[in-house]
Amino acid sequence: MHKRTQSKKTNRTRLAAVPEAPPTPAMIAALPAPTQERRTESTDEPQMLTYQALARVTGIRVGTLYTMVCRGEIPHYRLAARLVRFSATEIAAWMTGRHQPAREPSQQ
Repeated sequence: MHKRTQSKKTNRTRLAAVPEAPPTPAMIAALPAPTQERRTESTDEPQMLTYQALARVTGIRVGTLYTMVCRGEIPHYRLAARLVRFSATEIAAWMTGRHQPAREPSQQ
């Protein structure tokens, strides 16, 4: 049988943060200028959506989307065996084609 050894409890105190001296104008001038990297969205590239993103956009549950892809009921791209993406423009056209206008209320 193995003997159980009691582990020593170490006193781990947090060190107080020492405030740094405020930066001088020379220190600020020496800092590199911040770069703003913005992702530019090109109109040539179609926006591709994942299952989760499409579920957020359409309000359809992810499990239902899996079933619809399996049955071929929704336009999609199968990039690999387990990698499926949806084109935002194709989904918008698909949803527009499935639009059902409201019926006029019947008057009694």
